[in-house]
Amino acid sequence: MNEYLRILPAALGLLFLVGAATSDAQTTRKLIINDEVECDLAQIQSLGLVDPQSNVRVTVQDLAECINEGGGLAVSPIVLEPEVVEPGGSFTAVWASTGSVSCELNLPSGWQAPNVALADAVNLTVPSGTTEASYPVEISCSDAGGNVVAADSLLQVEASVPTSPPEAPLIARTVVEPVAPGQIRIDWTSSATATDCEASSSPTVPGWNGSVGTGVDQETLLTGLSAGSYNFALRCSNAAGDSPWEAVSATIASSTQCANRQPPSGWARLGEAGTSSCYWTGNSWDPKDCTVWNGGISNTPFYAESGVSHRLAYAGRPDAHQYLAIELDTTGMSPTNTGRLQTSSSDTFALSVTGIVTISSCPGDFHKSEVLQDTGCYARSAFSPGIEYGGTSTSKTCKLESGRTYYLNIIPTTSLDGTDPDLIVPHPNCEEGVCGRVTAWQD
Repeated sequence: MNEYLRILPAALGLLFLVGAATSDAQTTRKLIINDEVECDLAQIQSLGLVDPQSNVRVTVQDLAECINEGGGLAVSPIVLEPEVVEPGGSFTAVWASTGSVSCELNLPSGWQAPNVALADAVNLTVPSGTTEASYPVEISCSDAGGNVVAADSLLQVEASVPTSPPEAPLIARTVVEPVAPGQIRIDWTSSATATDCEASSSPTVPGWNGSVGTGVDQETLLTGLSAGSYNFALRCSNAAGDSPWEAVSATIASSTQCANRQPPSGWARLGEAGTSSCYWTGNSWDPKDCTVWNGGISNTPFYAESGVSHRLAYAGRPDAHQYLAIELDTTGMSPTNTGRLQTSSSDTFALSVTGIVTISSCPGDFHKSEVLQDTGCYARSAFSPGIEYGGTSTSKTCKLESGRTYYLNIIPTTSLDGTDPDLIVPHPNCEEGVCGRVTAWQD
């Protein structure tokens, strides 16, 4: 009977992994190289066998009889291991030649081809970003007379198949007004292993099929939305499955929501045209915009400041009937964020006062019951510990949603907690001079 030993690449110097050998004296043993070149083992001058219990490693030192019985210029088939590689992965190319004086490895454009020997086993790398396809790997050898022989084999490049689903997408923020009336913008980042992402909304957003992109700094702008609360959920997937859903909520205020929550009658919003300056530097008045926090009185979001005192004269010259309504943007605020906003009068430039402080969806809103239903952010005096707020995942009574626009409303008054806003009276100290300041604390 005949026994065939099949050759595979294993190491430098043509060390091959082949099938198990037998000691049957009646057997004609042959070596088959890559299913193409057949050698009679009896004709090979040097042959070493290792580990005959299982597979056999065979070191062939003279392949002239196998590659070309005449001893002229010849090259063996080029063997690739593995034959399927991911972009950025590596593989080994093995070959041998006879009658040659030089050999050259020819690879696809952009791949690095090292200098090689007449018989070699080289480790090669597929460049990252290589597209899925079959790529030729060729070895060409030449003799002293300039004659050339070549052999090639195809390497299959395939993208890796994920073994686990991607992580849940990170929803960086949601933005509602003032993006524009009736609009919500959702920003997020998905896992690097995600190949697709989807979203859902409750209630259903007209004209939106839940289609979202993958990758860093993704954005979806939803328009034409009616007033109300919206719940969104995003998840991403790959070949291994789906990620968990990540949820976020956003609210668009009704255009009439603030119609019944107007500022006190006869009072002016400090910082608007016709009112006095509001920001004291310690030496002079600074014409800052005291109607907005970020970009007005400060360049840092209120929820990111800690122990920063802003000298705001929230009432005073020339008219004591003034209140502060500072726009607060919660874009980027974490649901677990907590902090506090204190009013204070412990300053040489300001007189001691008490007042009412709220954080509301409406500017100049001191309607206690409505504020408590809206945000829960209502305090009388609020000197210490201040009006404490938190994100939607905290236990704070005063809860603020990310991506919303709120107003920090401050009015200096001796009126009692829950007084009808139209009956609020100014604090007498503010009629005499400057009073008050605001301090932001980040827990």
